[in-house]
Parts: sequence; structure tokens; C-alpha cells
Amino acid sequence: LDRTLDRGPHRTWPKATLLAPSQKRKFTMPPPEIKFKVVSGLALTSDTHQSHEIAELLQVCFADFAGLSVEETLLEGIGFHDMQSTTWITARTECDNRLVGMIVAIVYHNGLYLSNFCVAPDQRCRGLGLDLLEMAGNLAVKEGRASLIGNARRADRRIVDYYASLGAEVVRTGQGGSSCEGALSSVRFSRDIPGTSKGVLQFFESLRMQRRQKRWGRRLEILALGMLGAAAITIGAALTARKEGQKSSGRCNQ
Repeated sequence: LDRTLDRGPHRTWPKATLLAPSQKRKFTMPPPEIKFKVVSGLALTSDTHQSHEIAELLQVCFADFAGLSVEETLLEGIGFHDMQSTTWITARTECDNRLVGMIVAIVYHNGLYLSNFCVAPDQRCRGLGLDLLEMAGNLAVKEGRASLIGNARRADRRIVDYYASLGAEVVRTGQGGSSCEGALSSVRFSRDIPGTSKGVLQFFESLRMQRRQKRWGRRLEILALGMLGAAAITIGAALTARKEGQKSSGRCNQ
């Protein structure tokens, strides 16, 4: 199930496989080619090298995992779920096979529960998070699930706002947490997804378009403010010069 994302024109993938997102984007530094892989929890338990890589990424992205061993990190990451029931979606750079992003997916009732959703700090703000979620959406379609589900801490407004921007709705019951305190400190989100891979592709393409429009809107606002500032400075300088000229003329007349 390895797939490569080259940020180039859209590719048509076989219907029997998970679709990798394809979207051409421009950055100051060209993003690396990304390949995605879906790994079962059972296979991960016998892959020591990949287990260490995943634990290292989790410890970099989540302070709660700092200081834990590899085994403790993986077990803490899946909570009360059985490792054999988990599916790990990983993202690696094509050039050096470095792990730069991941999601753990678990079939949960009629949805696909997502946890440990993270992207390496040096690869953020490039759309990789949406790419991973799109892969999860296609996995949900493959598993016959109708929604993506995830938890976030109420205090982490950045994550809460991110999920809300994707159209996810708060689920008022079953908010998660191993205790009453944990349940009160976290919020559970759910987002219905289309029932076909094509629908999932179109849905995430629309999200990318919205983000591009929002990003360009912010840039235009900054540009407009800059132009207003420059105009104000120019007008101020002209008024100052005019006053100085009037003063000089008055002195000459005297």
C-alpha cells in the first residue's frame, strides 16, 4: 500500500487501492516527495526499527510521551485498544525515507477513530496534515465506515480550531478520558465523510481550496495595510513639506 505524493498533477489510482492525495502546491522551499504506507499494528510489533522511529516522532510532537521507552510510548499511544486492532498510516520522505507524519486508526462503531495525529515540526504548514487525513478517509471508506472521529484537549485551542475548520462537530457524549477529570478536559469531534474514494478526494480538494483562499485573503489584507501605511507616510511627508514651505515663504515676505 505504499504510495508516493509528488505534488504534481492529479494521478488516477486503481479503485482497489487506497488513494494518495495529489495536489500541486508552491512554497519558498519545495516540499519533499512524500510516500504513505499503511501498517497493521500486528506487523509493527515485529518491526523494531519502525517502532523506534514512531516512538521518536511521538516524543517530539507530544510532551506527554517524553521520557517513556519505545514500548511504553506505543502502548500509551493506543490507550485501552489492542495493538492488533490498530492501523498506522505513516508518511515518509521519498529522498531519505524519514518518518515525518502519522495517524493511528482504529475501527470504532460506525466510524474510524484517529489518534496520535502528528507531523514533524519541520514539515508543518505544508498541507501534510490534510494529506494524512485524506489517507485516513480512504481507509474509512475501505473499512465501510461513515465518519472520522478524534479527541482534542479543550485547552489546546490550536488543535480544537483546526478540527473545527475541517467541519468536524463536537460529540456531546463519550468525550473520552480514563477518568471524570479526563473526560472534562477533552472534547471529541466527529466528521462525516463521503462513502466513496472519489468523494473523499473531492472533499479534501475543497478543503485545500478553502485554505488557499483564506491564505491569499490574509496576504491581501497585509498588502492593503502596507499600502495604506505607505500612503499615510507619503501624505504625512507631503503635508510636512508644505508646512515647511509656507514657513519659509512667510520668512521671505517679512
